[in-house]
Amino acid sequence: MTASDAYYKKAKEAIRRVEGQSDSDAAESIREVLFSFLKELPENLKHDIFNFYFDQYLDSEDPAKSLYQLAEAPMAMIDFMTGQVPAVDAEFSEEEWEMIKEGINANAEEMDLRLLNQLMAVLVEKKRY
Repeated sequence: MTASDAYYKKAKEAIRRVEGQSDSDAAESIREVLFSFLKELPENLKHDIFNFYFDQYLDSEDPAKSLYQLAEAPMAMIDFMTGQVPAVDAEFSEEEWEMIKEGINANAEEMDLRLLNQLMAVLVEKKRY
């Protein structure tokens, strides 16, 4: 089971626990679960990742959007940021690549050197840096 699979299972449980409450309570629960899976990352980068997907969720005009979509959105990012995705399999939108690049640049001094090197190697290989 990948980190993203475990995350999504816990995120769905968190959504069910706050069912009937406000969407902001559910979003907060999703954020807490996400942060627990991105524990190696600097706090600012965790917030950047969550806010990126939360803003997309809020901006979505899809009438069928759900909190489960918000919970599902960062799954690939979790595997990437925890080093579980081989470089060749790392595929993101242009906006996601930009957020990754900016997040790594802004938080490089606080990141684990091994993870930083791994992420930077992918950015260079994918010609995103």
